[in-house]
Amino acid sequence: MQGGGERAALGGVLVAALFVASAGGCSGGEGAPAPLGHGGHAEGLARPGYAAEPSWRAIPALGARVPRGVRLVERDGEFVLHSDGRQGSTGLAASAPASAGDALRIERSGGSGVWLEVRALGRHAVPGSIEDGAVVYRDAEPATDVIVALGTNRVEELRILHGPDAPSEARYELRPGPGVSALHERAGRIEVLDRSARVVFHTTPAYALDARGSRRAVSLRLQPGRTGQALAVTVDTSGLVYPVVVDPEWVVAESWPAEALVALKSMRIDKQSAITGDVAVVDKKDGGGFELDVDKDAAVTGSVSAHRIRLDKGVSVTGDARFNELVNKGTVGGALVTPLGLPLPISVPALPPFEPGDQQVTVEQGKSLVLGPGSYGKLRLKPGKPGSPTVLRLEGGIYGFAEVKAEKHARIECQCGCEVRVKQRLRLGEASYLGPIEDAAIAAADVEVFVEGAKPGNDDDEGDDDPEAAVRIGKQSVLAARLLAPTGRVRLDKSASVTGTLVGLELALDKESKVAKDEGPAGPDCARWCAVLSGAQCPQGPSEPQCLAECAANLAGPWCTEQSEALVLCGSCRAEAACDEQGVAQIVACAEHKQQLGSCEAVCAATDDQNGCTEDYCDCTLQSCDPQTAISHSPEPEGTPCPDADKCNGDETCNGPGTCLPGVPIATDDQNPCTRDLCDPVTGIVTHPPELAGTPCPDGNVCNGAESCDGNGACVPGTAPPVDDQNPCTADGCDPLGGVS
Repeated sequence: MQGGGERAALGGVLVAALFVASAGGCSGGEGAPAPLGHGGHAEGLARPGYAAEPSWRAIPALGARVPRGVRLVERDGEFVLHSDGRQGSTGLAASAPASAGDALRIERSGGSGVWLEVRALGRHAVPGSIEDGAVVYRDAEPATDVIVALGTNRVEELRILHGPDAPSEARYELRPGPGVSALHERAGRIEVLDRSARVVFHTTPAYALDARGSRRAVSLRLQPGRTGQALAVTVDTSGLVYPVVVDPEWVVAESWPAEALVALKSMRIDKQSAITGDVAVVDKKDGGGFELDVDKDAAVTGSVSAHRIRLDKGVSVTGDARFNELVNKGTVGGALVTPLGLPLPISVPALPPFEPGDQQVTVEQGKSLVLGPGSYGKLRLKPGKPGSPTVLRLEGGIYGFAEVKAEKHARIECQCGCEVRVKQRLRLGEASYLGPIEDAAIAAADVEVFVEGAKPGNDDDEGDDDPEAAVRIGKQSVLAARLLAPTGRVRLDKSASVTGTLVGLELALDKESKVAKDEGPAGPDCARWCAVLSGAQCPQGPSEPQCLAECAANLAGPWCTEQSEALVLCGSCRAEAACDEQGVAQIVACAEHKQQLGSCEAVCAATDDQNGCTEDYCDCTLQSCDPQTAISHSPEPEGTPCPDADKCNGDETCNGPGTCLPGVPIATDDQNPCTRDLCDPVTGIVTHPPELAGTPCPDGNVCNGAESCDGNGACVPGTAPPVDDQNPCTADGCDPLGGVS
């Protein structure tokens, strides 16, 4: 079977709609839009015998999904979005293939190697064309057209199924880039993870929408593929009215912003503070005043963006200032940019929903405690002393707390990457710390803190001079993490220091505060692998051999790839623990056998037997790959379509043992000698245009004259020849075949 063959059962749709937080494709609304198309076909995608409409945008389920004014260009054999040079680092640089049989490519901007190529199996190699801001592939599959729309952070592929001959099941070959660590199926969606096991983009719930506006869920499942993983897309079309638009989609996962400081409503930076990184306020605040207020002698090594900005005397900004109103007594090294559209298009992660547990955690003065991941009640670290701090060590993974209160000279240290979720408030006392353990293999970006900011009871406000703040980092304290508090104020006391990213409803930095933008995650993260990918539990820590084995079992693939190396390397996350022997052996095996991957791929390259009635497989691993036995061809079930390029000769089907049987040719003869009997081999549609006027249409009897066509499809009688020769001595007669004698 060639490239998945001509199987009508394969094909389908995949949408990579990568606008941030985009909704699910054709799910659109719950109402019933106007019917799609006419005569069983969609407008703007005309077939023989149907009138062409001005544009496919006339289809309600399609036109609204594709932005207008999009400029596409064909470049180097693919269709891409015309670039204006403003593509960000968190969007996509996607491309659609010149031929429907080639792969759609979804790639994170920035050249990080995070990309996924998606190639539909069984799709015809029809060329695409740019039409009204989209790429259209007509008859890409049986009774199916495909439309691809590209945007600055979105790519969407829509299939229009025109009738019951259109495939309801699709299969895609997935080829990830070197920056992708895993493809993961969870809760009905497919996730693409980077090498830090963070979701980069993922699918949303997929739906099919029919001509009446009825919506039906589409199943997305990861399956073993020929050389890696495959995606199966299935929809039950029974009872739906054609045409049917099928639209699963991918969306960019919410990501941390590129800025060091982001406030949703307002930000105050007190005097003599120093910020390394960009600063932004997303929207207007309620009431008067400035959204961004920077006090005297503060320094921003980066750009500032807000609706209204005040830069006091001695303030320096090395980058641009973007604003609608500006009071400037300081200096701006870059450009002054105005007006500024609001809200700013800044990506921030979603606040994960969770409920804390009931178990209270208290670390006594000067003591240390190691805590595994889980849900807990209130966390309290009692005050330590200089040189003898109170210490809580988090092994790594996801932690939920009702509240976090670390008093002065206390430390919360992450041994591996950790995610700390706080229901109420977070307090770091004077000279305290939250971040990676010293000499850890992780960075500040590997520690994520999410603070919901729910209101605590009145008794909890005692001794707190700023109870309204969701987060407070005490005097001379250090936070090395990415922190999100979208519903409350984040306050840094005098001389507090942050390495990471701060996002809050309001940000308030007291004098001499210091903030430096983090440089991104350090690399593979064992706890995140176990918790996010496999759901494995690691009670003794993420480097526990049993945990590694469970992760490996859940993530096992046919190749010894970089992601399995990253997995076993997780064992070194804990400073006091090394990889287990099995992990070390796996790393060595990967290094030794990487060079053999080329030979394995060469064996599997010959898998296709060019037989549409067999399913081709290649069972070739580094441990076992015999070219004589690796490739197999399993017969397709009896009745499986194996169409050729001519629909007029009937629907060919497989017989079960692996042979394609000819179909019954379509009846074309209308028994009218004054029409031509034609069949379109592509569509199988039979037509009967009239013969030219004067074309003979004899009835087999020459005695009644020579019949001929009238040019409108009718046979006109002829004039009978004279029989009487006016000779009484001859017998007059006419033979129907021989004529007058």
